[in-house]
Amino acid sequence: MNQHRLVAALASLGALGVFLYLALTFVIQTKPDFGGSYTEGIVGSPMAANPLYAPFSDADNDLAALVYAGLTRLGPEGAVLPDLAERWDIDEQGRRYRFYLRPGVQWHDGSPFSAADVVYTIKLIQAPNFAGSPDLAALWKMVSVSQVDPLTVQMTLANPFAPFLRYTALGILPAHINGVDSGTGTSLPVGAGPFRVVEAVADRMTLVANPTYHFGRPYLDRIVLRFYPDQPTALTALQQRQIQGVLIHPVLDPETVASLRSNTLWRTYSGMRPSYTALFLNLTLPLFQDKAVRQALLYGLDRERIARETLAGQAIVAGSPIPVGSWAYNNSISPYPYDQERARQLMEEAGWSIAEGGVRRKGQQDLRFQLATTTDPARLLVAEEVARQWRELGVAAEVLAAPPVTLLQDTVVPRRFQALLFGLDVGYDPDAYPVWHSSQRGVDSFNVASYSSAKADALLEQARLTTDEARRLDLYRQFQELFAEDVPSLLLYYPVYSYFVDKSVRGIELGLLFEPSSRFANVGQWHIATKRLWFQRRSP
Repeated sequence: MNQHRLVAALASLGALGVFLYLALTFVIQTKPDFGGSYTEGIVGSPMAANPLYAPFSDADNDLAALVYAGLTRLGPEGAVLPDLAERWDIDEQGRRYRFYLRPGVQWHDGSPFSAADVVYTIKLIQAPNFAGSPDLAALWKMVSVSQVDPLTVQMTLANPFAPFLRYTALGILPAHINGVDSGTGTSLPVGAGPFRVVEAVADRMTLVANPTYHFGRPYLDRIVLRFYPDQPTALTALQQRQIQGVLIHPVLDPETVASLRSNTLWRTYSGMRPSYTALFLNLTLPLFQDKAVRQALLYGLDRERIARETLAGQAIVAGSPIPVGSWAYNNSISPYPYDQERARQLMEEAGWSIAEGGVRRKGQQDLRFQLATTTDPARLLVAEEVARQWRELGVAAEVLAAPPVTLLQDTVVPRRFQALLFGLDVGYDPDAYPVWHSSQRGVDSFNVASYSSAKADALLEQARLTTDEARRLDLYRQFQELFAEDVPSLLLYYPVYSYFVDKSVRGIELGLLFEPSSRFANVGQWHIATKRLWFQRRSP
């Protein structure tokens, strides 16, 4: 009996020795593995799973991001990265772009991808009967496109336009199956992206991993998109575990946001759109032409409180018309802090003193104006909080709300406003020319505030003409510094999207959400399955 115990003890010691040897010699690392299915809730339904028409619908954009690929793609901060084109060059004048396509790329049906598909896609946009976005058509109509050889495409612009390269991230269609009809009617879309559609019914679409994807097969085997009529219905599906993820558009009420974030069943990811909401001041009015008054109005706003409480944390205080997170953002620019004392001092120095009734007056004029905004609940809450905070400063702002379309047609476009709470998308490129250059003032233009500055004009003109990214960065840094000094309008916040995803799904990384669909930028790295690998420790 003692002999058996001795043998058992020796065996235990031997096993312990092996374990200690392995522990001291090797390390275990968990790595992503292939397999698993992910189901996401989408608000809305795709009308045409086609990148040329996707701008009309977030659901179409989501599907296009999974199915199609462009010549280029945008990195987390907006840097242009290779996709179907493995490289490109630009001539010294900044007009001719030559793209060298990645060899061996296949469409989902196995057909080879070539320069002919790129030319075909651009010609569809340039056609007189193109029914897609007018802005998309206007951009591409200034471009001449031709095939140099099966793997080389040349594009020539009428005039230099530095933002152009970022718009080549547009999804390319297959010419061999009349790609314009791909994803419409009963046909399934055919792209060259990470996933291909295998089933499309009224309430869902099923996609499987593309085994020949040029960046490598995605880890997930399958993605199912389930379509819901509105955000509350999609959230209910998430809470009932019918889906594993959903993107929440700003802004939900504070209680709902807090409840969702406190749930331990999923991770919460935050993604910021390259857009901002601001108080646009009509600079044609004498009241707002005094920079001291504009600065005082900004110092008098507790924007941190608005972002934290009014918007339930789904916003970041804005300090620049180029959003934080962009490659062109000037990190040295700090948002004006909330400083009521400084605001009062500036008002007094500008001649605006508190009069009877608590409203500031200069001569015979009261510091009183109308603040227009939409009937959107979040915007209305923000407008009312702004007006409340300004009352403490002696400023009387009357909030007037109208439906979005009415506000745009009757107030924004004809410039019939004094102050306006409004949001603007920056887009794929930080080019601020359309919104802040003096040539864009007036009816039907984008310079809503009617800002005019010769120095700002020169910076914006040069920035959109040079293709040298370092030079562009310097010009935009100077513009942002000038903007912070001039305060042509009062920047409030950058909206933040919340993305709730089951904890079993890993590998998600969110950069700037140029579109809500940008959350799928690294979808090939998302994974559920994992494997353990042994690696030998390196000697000290």
